This record gives sequence, C-alpha cells and structure tokens, in this order.
Amino acid sequence: MSTQDIEKQRVSLDFSSNDVTSMLDYDLLQDFASKVIAHHSNANVDKRTVAVGDIPELFHHDFIYQANDDFRDYLATIALNSLFLVDLFRGTPDNPSQVLTYWADPGTEKLNDLIDGGTHYTFINESFLYNIEEFYLNDPSIASKGPFSYSAINRSDILAGEKTDFFDAAYFTARQLVDLNFKFIDAVMDSIKVGGWIVVKDAAGLGSLYRDSMKIHKNYFGDLNRKIRDRSDFRTYHFPMHLGLTFAKKIG
Repeated sequence: MSTQDIEKQRVSLDFSSNDVTSMLDYDLLQDFASKVIAHHSNANVDKRTVAVGDIPELFHHDFIYQANDDFRDYLATIALNSLFLVDLFRGTPDNPSQVLTYWADPGTEKLNDLIDGGTHYTFINESFLYNIEEFYLNDPSIASKGPFSYSAINRSDILAGEKTDFFDAAYFTARQLVDLNFKFIDAVMDSIKVGGWIVVKDAAGLGSLYRDSMKIHKNYFGDLNRKIRDRSDFRTYHFPMHLGLTFAKKIG
C-alpha cells in the first residue's frame, strides 16, 4: 500500500465527533501495533516479499505504528464506514444480533458490544484475532471491563457450511474476501439469513477499481463485486465513493 494510493483516497473529515474520535484513538492503536510488531520480531517472522508476498496480517501493524496523515485518513474512512453501519442498523428492527466479521484493530464500539451483549460477534479465527486477544483484551486496563462475550470460527468451518442461514449480517473489507476461486465469499453469503446483509468496506481496493478503468476486467476487486452482484438470492448495491462500499441483502 503506497502513500500515493492513500493520497488518492484522502477525504475531508470532521474529527469533532466524540464517536469518531473514540474509534480513532491513535495512541491506543500505536501501542497495540508496537506489541504486535515486537511479537513478530521475537518470533523471527520473515517479512520479505519473496517469503510472504503481500500478506496484510504481517504488514498492517507496521503501517499503523508508522502512520502518517495519509494513512490516518485511510483509517478514519474505514472508521466512519463502521460508524455509518452502527447508525444505520442500531435501534431498528434490522439491528443484527448475530454478526460474522474479522477483528483487526482495537476500538471502543466493538468492545462495548462484547460487554453489553446486544450484538453477538463471531470472529474469523486467524492471526488478527490472536493479536486482539493477546495484546488488547488481555491488557489489564481492558480486561477489567470484561467479561467479553463472543465466538470464533475457522474459515474451513465457514467453507464447510457449518453456519448456513445463521448470521444477520457479515462485515468485511474486500481484501479479506478476495481469493483465487471466491469460494469463501460464496460460503459467507450462504451463511446469511434471508433478510440479512453482507457489507463490504473498501470494496474498490483503495479506489483502484475506479482508477484502473482500462484494467477493470483484470481487477480482483471488480471480480469480487461482480461475484456478489451475480448472486440471484441477493440484491446488491455498490456506492462508488472514496474506498468503495458494497451492500447486499439476502432476498431468497
């Protein structure tokens, strides 16, 4: 992820909102990131491109720790998308009680849900969740707010159909769904109840779907959005703004 890519997605944001400010506690994010980076260092993780390619789990925290204004704007855009989803559903009959998602970064909004139990989260069980449990939820200042109620599930169990027609909503970024054959996105969509939603943030891959018009049929994010669109049991909406936002509601 280059500074140039991030620069092209810069947006003007109002940080006067207490909700957004609390979701963007950079001191908390950087402290968390430093712990994850130290863990990678102690484990002697080889982060060379020739060894791991572009695995976001291994580089995400380096970007946070070294965050410049450009990357903070990117984080703010993702946070505002999350706040939009909270405002959209909470307090309505469509407020989801069972949600499937990843958990990559610490934040008060999700933490409060784990405490009050209004929304039950099932997190994909992978290294992001390990980092959250080890370096965030186990922090004494956070652990004292518990107990926390949530579940975890392996990608293989989603692919095996163990939660078919179970979740009210699924929240992901596009990079968490892109793969070679798109079997995972199909399995996630199968896991949604009729009337439920899948929401894909950063659906345009840092806006690359809009910039690379000559390469649209070779763009993985274009392929992902078309995959979602082509499901006849879903009604799909795509908002071509900034990072991109895709909603799909299960109708049958």
